[in-house]
Amino acid sequence: MTKSPENCTRARNYLQTLESGVRLTRTNAKGEREFLGDEARAAEVARTRELIAANCD
Repeated sequence: MTKSPENCTRARNYLQTLESGVRLTRTNAKGEREFLGDEARAAEVARTRELIAANCD
């Protein structure tokens, strides 16, 4: 897999947002907005850290 500077920057910015404590929403299958709970936020942090490891130097 080729490292992407754009993906690196995007992932780092998203991680910063996740760790800031700001309330985040996503759209569910019904098209409704739902807030990201603590468990989902932790999963997103872990996934984003994996992206950073794969795309950043």
